[in-house]
Amino acid sequence: MQAAYESSMEIMNMMVGMMAVFSILMIVVVLYNSGVLSFRERVKEFATLKVLGLRSSKIRRILSMQNLWLSIIGILIGAPLGNVSLNAMIKTNGENFDYNLSLAPVDYIIAGILVMTISMLVSFMFSKRIRKLDMVEILKGVE
Repeated sequence: MQAAYESSMEIMNMMVGMMAVFSILMIVVVLYNSGVLSFRERVKEFATLKVLGLRSSKIRRILSMQNLWLSIIGILIGAPLGNVSLNAMIKTNGENFDYNLSLAPVDYIIAGILVMTISMLVSFMFSKRIRKLDMVEILKGVE
């Protein structure tokens, strides 16, 4: 009986680990795609700021702070909504769900730190592109 329990828990831990890896991968993909779209939409804005004399480092700082605040807002809204959706999923399973689910505050903190770290890495990747902007080409009107 003990061996069956340990085998079951080993499989469960592997599944949880795989879900964690896929969650991290999904965070990276979503934030990267969001960054690509945001950067492409704002290229003219960045070029205009550079023409007006703002240094690339200042523009990078502005971009990083905007991404930081958006991530914080997303975490503050997403954590309670995630908890509500988790409870709704548990209620739909009813009596068939035999596991006790509890999320400690440290779980939210770890998830928030993970999201913030990935967000800042993605922000850093795009902020390096600001230095390479060709202002003349970007701001040139359609002929």
